Amino acid sequence: MARLFILNVFFVLVATTTSLTKHNPKPKPRPKQNPHAFVLPVFKDTKTGIYYANVTVGKPSLVVNLAVDVRGSALWFRCDKLGYNSTTYTPILCGSNCCKQTKDQCLTCLGTYGPSCRNDTCHAYLQTQMTYNTVLASLVKDDTRERGEDNYYIDVKSIQVNGKKLSFNHDLLTFNKTSHWGGTKISNIIPYTLLETSIYKALAKAFVGKAQKRKAIYPFTDCFSYKSFGGKSLLEKEVPVISLVLGGGAKWDIYGPNSLVKVKKTVLCLAFVDAGDGPRIPIEIGGYQMEDNLVEFDLDASKFSFSSSLLRHNTSCSGL
Repeated sequence: MARLFILNVFFVLVATTTSLTKHNPKPKPRPKQNPHAFVLPVFKDTKTGIYYANVTVGKPSLVVNLAVDVRGSALWFRCDKLGYNSTTYTPILCGSNCCKQTKDQCLTCLGTYGPSCRNDTCHAYLQTQMTYNTVLASLVKDDTRERGEDNYYIDVKSIQVNGKKLSFNHDLLTFNKTSHWGGTKISNIIPYTLLETSIYKALAKAFVGKAQKRKAIYPFTDCFSYKSFGGKSLLEKEVPVISLVLGGGAKWDIYGPNSLVKVKKTVLCLAFVDAGDGPRIPIEIGGYQMEDNLVEFDLDASKFSFSSSLLRHNTSCSGL
């Protein structure tokens, strides 16, 4: 019975367009084109550290706040809570090309007929990092942006602090495609980068130097006096530069505004979290390390481009 209730409450929005475009009833055949890029402003919830974007969905249009998760498999929200009653949605039917379930595997819906309650609609089980619970969701199509990809891995070969290579087991940085173990993954749904214990300790040891230690403040392990790093700007030379050295020799330089977080008026903490021994992914890059960095994912070319901190150029993401 609980499964039926969840089905009534949740549904997944599988987007069919990459921008808000007008659809013709009988579109003429045309050559295959690359998706049109579009820009969405991203906001940060200061209490949770989660990033979200405003997305307009369906007709009549409904503006929803969706958490930005580059690892998410679909766009979804609780339609009953937000009053979603679109007239342009199309259910994905069981037995259709987009659905792996056959008609006799469709679940029965006992609620009010609508987008989230149709007996012939395909369904899916989704894992959300918000609560780590699995939800059962109905699948529909409507006008909005394209669906997300499951995971983004980048090829980090080594880590440097002020140009000096850190000493740890670099086999951890090799991603195993069979077991999906190892490597470096971008996971902006977490606020701060998670590091396997040996990597974290090597980073902290090289970064701290002679900085005046202060009592640790959860979730951080290493905290310092603000004066240890110049006491003015986190872009000053007193703040070490952390470099992720990627395949081909490119470096993603992480400067003070992305490596230190101010937790009290005179206290800074190293903005990385010790993930313990043996996590499946030794490095998961969090949202704080990507703030005010121009980042681009080219899925067709499997390329990841970045600018490092825009603050060094007297601008920011909000100023672009």
